[in-house]
Amino acid sequence: MLSASSIGAEVEPAQSTQSYKIAEGLRTAFYEHAPRSLATAMSKAVVSWCASDRNEPRADAVSWVCQAQRLVYFRSVLLDGAKGRHGLVCEDDETSKYLGMDLVAEQVSAGVCVPAEFDGSLYKLLIE
Repeated sequence: MLSASSIGAEVEPAQSTQSYKIAEGLRTAFYEHAPRSLATAMSKAVVSWCASDRNEPRADAVSWVCQAQRLVYFRSVLLDGAKGRHGLVCEDDETSKYLGMDLVAEQVSAGVCVPAEFDGSLYKLLIE
């Protein structure tokens, strides 16, 4: 289920009280494959999270992120066409070049994708 506010959009996983911030300002329209430089920045967030204590309640559900042979990185595209600063790290199914917002909530709640947020200098995985 997606909910939007004037500040941003959130993805609310089904049957959970967790929510994931998807974009600041404008709503995210969809996600596309991240360019190599952005994928590299998000991959550093993966390495950092995997090296940490990983004590989040959902850490076991997304442990694949540390074991996956291949990950795919997506960046947000806002409704006005601008490239967003938010991303997703997903298991590579070799079929998806774009992810519509209707799939994102399902993918995140199922633990198939993990949101990555840019804090101004680094990406961090949002696993709660």
